[in-house]
Amino acid sequence: MNIPKAIHPTWHEHLQPLFDDSKMAMLFQDVTRDRFYPEKEYVFRVFHMPFDKVRVVILGQDPYPRKGQANGLSFAVNEDIPMPASLKIIQKEMIREWDTDILTEVSNIGEKWKTLEHWWHQGVFLLNSALTVKQGEPGSHVEIWRWFTREVIRMISIYGNPIWLMWGSKARAYTGYIHGYYKWNGNFVDDKYNYVLETDHPAAETYPGNKGSFTGCNHFKICNDILKLKNQSPIIW
Repeated sequence: MNIPKAIHPTWHEHLQPLFDDSKMAMLFQDVTRDRFYPEKEYVFRVFHMPFDKVRVVILGQDPYPRKGQANGLSFAVNEDIPMPASLKIIQKEMIREWDTDILTEVSNIGEKWKTLEHWWHQGVFLLNSALTVKQGEPGSHVEIWRWFTREVIRMISIYGNPIWLMWGSKARAYTGYIHGYYKWNGNFVDDKYNYVLETDHPAAETYPGNKGSFTGCNHFKICNDILKLKNQSPIIW
């Protein structure tokens, strides 16, 4: 299969074997069997980031399942779309971790913030474990995309060493595919490690019983602390 135009050329040598695999054709057959999100032109949007610009990977579950919400970047929505519960919780945690040197000024958090494009432009790769979802059915395509996501995670971790923010049990299930990963415990060992931060999915805090623990995870601050230890500029969240 031809690689979609949305994918930056720097990915081609890495992704071409996956698109040549017969499983990819089967994947597209399964996905297009029903109405799905995001729209076709946005499915591979996250891969428009050059391969060598990936500094942080945030792995979510799958796109928002309602019409107009999903835009190809995990957790993000367009400016004209109301902010989903997950993104509200993410924003709340970002503000809670407030640090004027590394976080967006609260006074500047407006409608454009929720697009998360400013993260993406700084090298935050906003990946979902499934790149599509059947309309109205969260998690419906997670198994369909599993083999593809597994290989993408493996290749990113081998050829780069970003910081991995694994949010939710479905994201954490992929930690084992990260080559040479090191779960962050407060100790910086080597700037060549794939450092992994894990926590609950933000949406877990909206479930009955509210057992989620995303709030208080400090991932934004810890991520930037690690970047600075790696002599990289912090993310302006």
